[in-house]
Amino acid sequence: MNNNLLSTFERVKGLLWALLWLIIDQGLVLVAVQGLVFEGTGYGNWATIIHIATIILVIVISWLAWKFYRKSPRAEKTVSFGPRDAFRTFGFYLILILYTAIISSVMVSQGIDDTANQALLESFMNKDTSNLGLIAYGAVIVILAPVVEEVIFRGIMVTRFLPERPWIAGIIASILFALMHMPTDIWSFAIYFVMSLIMHATYVRRGQLVDSIALHFLNNGISYIMMVLMVKEVIV
Repeated sequence: MNNNLLSTFERVKGLLWALLWLIIDQGLVLVAVQGLVFEGTGYGNWATIIHIATIILVIVISWLAWKFYRKSPRAEKTVSFGPRDAFRTFGFYLILILYTAIISSVMVSQGIDDTANQALLESFMNKDTSNLGLIAYGAVIVILAPVVEEVIFRGIMVTRFLPERPWIAGIIASILFALMHMPTDIWSFAIYFVMSLIMHATYVRRGQLVDSIALHFLNNGISYIMMVLMVKEVIV
């Protein structure tokens, strides 16, 4: 008997878990955004409280999501990430950046400056955004998103939905990942769809979710640093 085979109930339960974690993930994004909105208004004290709460919740939820993934009987038995794995992950990152640059240049040639998702993320920040606000917002983008989204789109989709067909799970997950990022044209969809496939390849290569989390972290981290530098007008 194939131990990878799951019952229909187990697959549905896996999808429901994915949906729950996605709701939690997006809910905390909204909390972080609300903190930024409160800045510069009469609710400044509330903004500070929300920023601090956001940072704490990011740590707690990211840890809980990771522990949830590790409880799956089909998750890797041990976690490892050495220098060679870091080097290969960086190689995947270079492929991702090259692909994104090519598609972005096509978008610019057609009069599309950026994806709707990227524009929305940038719209909540300005040069007067507090350092605490930037840290809280960055925690959501750079820590929460890589951990929770990889648990959802790689971990759950492979170990709790289609363990017997990891690449079919990857294609389905990549379609959902792209749609979650609100594509407004075929090029935006292509960016996020292939980005997800590259992250999936990072995970499937040796079955270590930490690899795709590291890639996601690297991508979001560098992107967020560039966003902050542009918003603060350090670079134009």
